[in-house]
Amino acid sequence: MARETQRNVRLGEVSHLVMAFLHEERAVFPATRAAFEQEARDALETVRPGRRGVKTLYEILDEYLDLKQERKDRLERRARFK
Repeated sequence: MARETQRNVRLGEVSHLVMAFLHEERAVFPATRAAFEQEARDALETVRPGRRGVKTLYEILDEYLDLKQERKDRLERRARFK
């Protein structure tokens, strides 16, 4: 049986992130944006829209990749001192 993991981010917050991405890429995904907005309506209503300072999906993924690289570099430096 699969164990549920504790999440720090709510469904509505992720839904807003996806909507922002689809809005940003609306020329590429026009039908997807409309369909997602309709399907995710309930989740989208759980979060107050228009929060300033919220990172885009691209920014979050770039930061994640930077942090991953930093961790890799740190572990490699540590291994050299053993």
